[in-house]
Amino acid sequence: MLKAFRNASHGLVIKILFGAIILSFCLWGVGDIIRHYSASKAVITVGDFSITSETFSREYNQTKQHIRNSGERALTDQEMKSIDFKKIVLTKLVNNAVLEQTYSKYGIIIPKKVILQVIESMPEFQRDGIFDSKTYSAILHRAGIQEIEFVKNIKESISKNQLLHPLVSGIKIPEFVKNVIAQDFDTKKNLALGYIKLSDIKLNETITEDDIVEYYNSNKDKYKKPEARDVSILVIDFSKLADSTQITQSEIDEYYKQNKEMFAPKELRSFDRLAFQNAEHADKAWAMLKKDKVSVKDVSVKLTPVVDSVDDMEKHNFPKEVGDELFNLSKTGDVSRVYRIGNRYYVYVLKNVAKHDEKSKSEINKEIKSILKNEKTNTPEFYERIREMRHKIDDGIGSGKHILDIANETGMQVITIRNITNGIENEEIKKLAADKATINNINEAVFKTEEGTDSSNIDSLEEDTLSFVVHVDKVTKEYYPELKTILDTIKSDLIKSKKNEIAKKKAYEITEKYGEFGKELSKLAEVKTFEVSKREILMNQQQKSKNVEEILKYIPNVNVVMDIISTLKKGDSKYFVVPNGDYLVVGIKEITKIKSFDERFIGVIKKYVDEGAQKDFMEESVNTFKRNLKIKIDDKAIDKITKFSDNEDEKE
Repeated sequence: MLKAFRNASHGLVIKILFGAIILSFCLWGVGDIIRHYSASKAVITVGDFSITSETFSREYNQTKQHIRNSGERALTDQEMKSIDFKKIVLTKLVNNAVLEQTYSKYGIIIPKKVILQVIESMPEFQRDGIFDSKTYSAILHRAGIQEIEFVKNIKESISKNQLLHPLVSGIKIPEFVKNVIAQDFDTKKNLALGYIKLSDIKLNETITEDDIVEYYNSNKDKYKKPEARDVSILVIDFSKLADSTQITQSEIDEYYKQNKEMFAPKELRSFDRLAFQNAEHADKAWAMLKKDKVSVKDVSVKLTPVVDSVDDMEKHNFPKEVGDELFNLSKTGDVSRVYRIGNRYYVYVLKNVAKHDEKSKSEINKEIKSILKNEKTNTPEFYERIREMRHKIDDGIGSGKHILDIANETGMQVITIRNITNGIENEEIKKLAADKATINNINEAVFKTEEGTDSSNIDSLEEDTLSFVVHVDKVTKEYYPELKTILDTIKSDLIKSKKNEIAKKKAYEITEKYGEFGKELSKLAEVKTFEVSKREILMNQQQKSKNVEEILKYIPNVNVVMDIISTLKKGDSKYFVVPNGDYLVVGIKEITKIKSFDERFIGVIKKYVDEGAQKDFMEESVNTFKRNLKIKIDDKAIDKITKFSDNEDEKE
């Protein structure tokens, strides 16, 4: 069947859809295209679609194996434990089932020729970049799948991608996707927020000394005092040599004589500049501005020029003839003649004139002295002085001199810093250099240099006249403080820990009581409700919404708010731990679907995607389709599957 299409054109459609099909393999895996679900017990149901325990188990094991070996090296057992494989597989299988039913519902049609071109473009079926029918047949044979079935599944996979990637791939957005997404963005969600405050929780038990000791022994490392160091840092700043560079008054006078115009009072002017494509419009604008006294704004509305604000310009910033004329305009609102520059025509309107005060003789002398000093520090003679000073410092350190003595001999500075802790940024060290890389090198030297010794020279990576030497004065090794000295701290932490357990349990109970979220939430002391849509959140930067601004006081991250509105259904809820340790419970009490939506909002959707949110848009699409389907997950059965699989891995 494929042979007849061997010479088919591999044009733009292939480039578009090939990217989509590859992403499909990332989303669902090649196995999903050549695998049937078995008839065993369902652990996940999505609408009319069932996913069996056998399928979930196989997918779970294959996903772990793939991720473990997908990098340059195999992941360690510890690294594997940090990955939530259950969530990855659940998301993958549920989304696949959602799209399976959605594309069937909307009957997306993919031409047979496009399907065959996609198959021929797949690297798995090619030899030396050209489709090979023998390789193709052999792979299908090994997989135990008929060609007609494989082609059918490829077609379904491309169809699913049409739901997800119309904007990303460049294909026109299907009308139903635009309508569903736009309607969903306008749908009002009744969002409820409530705090579980640790300060409001009362403990019904007495904290004994035994409890404190037990908590301390269980969390001993929490109270361990890390290693701390006292250091002296020699700051070698060769620019200090410039301070001793002599500049005579005669040198200053000579420089002023040769560059007198540099120190004359400056006149700065600001203009509105109107640019036109043709002379006729430029002449018309000039007449309106000059004779009719029309404003720049009115000209802009009628003739639509490009209007720029050209601010704080000196005469020399313009071509000589233009500069002379523009700086002869006498008052605000004066209009220049029409200038042709290149293929455009320009008219300038004077906005403002600012003149600097004349500098005093001492100010001019100071400025010239700085200029001359800078010139002298960029000479071979000055660099020779730097070389000699560097040798003097190196010789002093090499001979065992303390950096305080070296600083006294060379005029350099020593900074003494006490109690520097590894892993905690020290504000005094951060002030030593402008770039982070140099600061990191200094910090590294502080903790790699032995007590009583000096580090090697640390050059600033951004300032070539600056370097440092670290001397470690004292090292205080890490230690555990005596229990009696921190009893109050441990007791306070234990009380907070117990309150946190109660708060977490309460938050969990509220969010787990599906359908009764509002009733459970109302038991909390402080509850706020807001009716808000994703459209309001998305448009908030351009058009501030009182509701959104109020919500952001509770949840400062607008992306988190969007995620809550996007993923939670009526009665759904989740909780967060806020920075002070309190729990914020958030959920959807009601959803008010709109009957019609503003067609202009389609443009907002496009802009949202065009500005770099393609990935969010794909997720948004799936979540939107997901809301129309009932999803049921047997958590207990899935936990048994994952636990069994993980235990088997540990045995191996």
